Amino acid sequence: MADWQKIKTEYITTDTSYRKLSQKYGVSHVQIARVGKAEGWVDLRKQYVTNTIAKTVESISQQEVDRATRIRTVADKLLDKIEAVVEAVEPKNMSAKDIRSLTAAVKDLKEIQGVKSSLDQQEQEARIANLRKQADKDSDTVEGIEVVFQAGEEAWNE
Repeated sequence: MADWQKIKTEYITTDTSYRKLSQKYGVSHVQIARVGKAEGWVDLRKQYVTNTIAKTVESISQQEVDRATRIRTVADKLLDKIEAVVEAVEPKNMSAKDIRSLTAAVKDLKEIQGVKSSLDQQEQEARIANLRKQADKDSDTVEGIEVVFQAGEEAWNE
């Protein structure tokens, strides 16, 4: 006697066919198809795949959020350390190299955290506007399309 629950589960959760299941479980593929149709296995498989994809995307999204949070946490700690160095050291005791290093570190942290100045934001908006204008200009210059039929008029009238 066939274990229909096992066959159904394998069909829904894998990409196997009715024919492969019939060979594996010794049941006619026609019988499997009949039971599968009656119980809506195809729709259940689609739903399973959709749910699996959604869970995967959600998991990946959560991992990205967790990673971004960790990066921000470390960046905040580094910023605290940079502030402590700046507060502790007299500017006259710092070499130009030390100042450049601290400035570069702050700049890197700013980039990591996505902090943009108003000028950066304005520049980005201007570039986007320029790209849109260029795209509109390109779409306005589309030339007509010519269709040529190779067969004679008689062939098309048949």
